[in-house]
Amino acid sequence: MRFKQRIDQSGRVRIPKSICEQLAIEPGASVLMTIEDDRIVIQHDLNGDTAQSLTSLRGCITEETKRSDAEPIDPIKWKMDSPV
Repeated sequence: MRFKQRIDQSGRVRIPKSICEQLAIEPGASVLMTIEDDRIVIQHDLNGDTAQSLTSLRGCITEETKRSDAEPIDPIKWKMDSPV
């Protein structure tokens, strides 16, 4: 998939809606930008968003409150399955 975008006067580039939907990138989400050879690479910062979300839940579930039949949660899958 390739998209051609223009850079606005403030140096911003809009990420197309279809890419945001495919990668579950929501407004306010963190992205990582790197330069690789002659390309700008923008990646969804799943670690930053997921870590922040999970940190806010720290202490909510303890050994006493956890269900014995609870399945483990994969933070990346959890993020990708979250509604946009």
